[in-house]
Parts: sequence; structure tokens; C-alpha cells
Amino acid sequence: RCKQNEFGFETAQRAIEIFSPYWPTLKEDTSLLEYEKNCQEKSKATPVEIAAGHRDAIIIKQEKFLKRLKDKEIKFYTDLKDIHQGSFEGIEFLEETKLISNFTSKCMDMTLINGKSYAILENLCFMHPKASIVDFKLGRITYSPEHSDEVKKYHNEKCEKTISSKLGFRISGLILKDKKGEVAHRAYRDEIYYHINTSNIYDYVERFLKSNDADQINLEAAQYFTKFLKDLTEFFENTNTRAWIGTSIFLVLDNTKNYYRAGWIDLGKYTPLKEGERDQNVLEGLRSLHSLFEKPTLSK
Repeated sequence: RCKQNEFGFETAQRAIEIFSPYWPTLKEDTSLLEYEKNCQEKSKATPVEIAAGHRDAIIIKQEKFLKRLKDKEIKFYTDLKDIHQGSFEGIEFLEETKLISNFTSKCMDMTLINGKSYAILENLCFMHPKASIVDFKLGRITYSPEHSDEVKKYHNEKCEKTISSKLGFRISGLILKDKKGEVAHRAYRDEIYYHINTSNIYDYVERFLKSNDADQINLEAAQYFTKFLKDLTEFFENTNTRAWIGTSIFLVLDNTKNYYRAGWIDLGKYTPLKEGERDQNVLEGLRSLHSLFEKPTLSK
């Protein structure tokens, strides 16, 4: 869910083209010539990096992350957008959704592209092309009640093959960067299904916290992620009244700039719970994740 910020490089390249005739000495500066070459290279189109999900379901435009919505998701993201804009009329689960807005990336607006509905969300990776990212899919159950038996069987098999069946979450996407911003490791399907287990899952968390070739775990980031997970867990324990399907926790970390962000993503698919019930499906995953990220903070 990250993309190189080629727009900035295009702007710099264009500025050099416009002003260089007026400043002849600029063209004699070897460091500037090298920078101009870098601008030209970086301004070429670069593919979107996706930790998980489908390429045709997202569009990234600088600080904006456009998520294509299914019909069942439109109402929720419209409510989220209205809350962001300070309009609270007609919002379902109003007080609850206000709290949810504190955990998600901001929904700035809605739009139609080729007849498809998109939510315009905040791009948590904007201006941080060296950031590593990880997507944790929450829950053992990742299908809706109305899904066919075939779809349910497929999702149950994915659960059994991964740590979802033991910890209530799984890594569904992972990109780790080195100090230059190059991809050092990307987790693919076979690794997620057959190699990530309860014995080595903390190793993946640790590698994420030490990404960009850091010598040590970024303890400040670990504490931030731990608090985010703790607060979200408490929301599910005390306030939430819906069962969420196929939802994820998305974490971003750029150790070269000590930048870190967390977001609860892939929302909109839910069913109301009975009074007094809690979404144990998601809670199990949140508690497991909280324990993992709390581990390095307790050793200090």
C-alpha cells in the first residue's frame, strides 16, 4: 500500500528544465547534473507496491489512497467521510463510528471512477518510499454468513494452513526495505501459508521493527504499535457492537526517518452483534498481536 513519490521528482525535473537557461552555472555543477539525472530516472512510472490485496482495487495518487468499494462497504465509508468532515446526520452507529475514525486512515471523500465507487483515504506511506509495511488479517473466520459453502470451505482451508487457526491472525502481506529503500524481503503466498508459524512469527515482527538495516529494534515504534493495539482491543472489549469480516491491521515503519503509522483497514463488511456479545473472532487476533508487539517493550 505504498508508492514511490515520483510526482516530486517530476516537479524538480521540470524546474531544472525551466530555469537552467537563466542560470548557466547550474549546468556546470556536477552534483546538480547528478541530481538531474536522478530526477529523470525517478520520474519514470514505478509500479505500486502492494503488501496484500488486488492491484485493480486500489489507486494511489500522492497523499491519496483510493480503495474500490463493494456495495456493502459504501454506507460505512460514506459515514466515515462525513465524520471526518464534521457532518453527523444519518450516520449509523454514530458514537461507535466516531471512535473507529481514530483508528483508521482518514476518509477524505468518495468518488466514482468508471462507474465504480471508491473511498479516498489517507495514504499512510506518503513521502516515505523507504517504509516497510505489514498487513495482518484478523480472525479465524474471514467470510460472511451469506457466502456459499464453497467460499466458506476455501476460507476455512486458508485458516487451517496458516497461524490464523492458532493465533487468530495471519500475515497477509509483508514488504521489508533496506536502508536504501530497496525491497529486502517480500512475503509471498507459499511463505505465508507454509513457513510462517507460531515458532517464528515473532522473528517476522522483530525483522519488521529492525527494517532498513537498523541495528536494534525501534523501541519507540514498538511502543506506539503496542498502544494502538491495546486501545483497539479495549474498544472491541467495551464498545464495539459489530462482527467485522476480513478486516486487517496495517503497519508502516520507516526507520531511516523514525516514521511509523498504524491503521485498522478493510472495513465496511460487518453484521450487528446481539446485545452483550463481543467480536471474539477479531479480539483473538488483536490480543495475540498485542502480545507480540509488547514483547520487546517488556524486555527494556
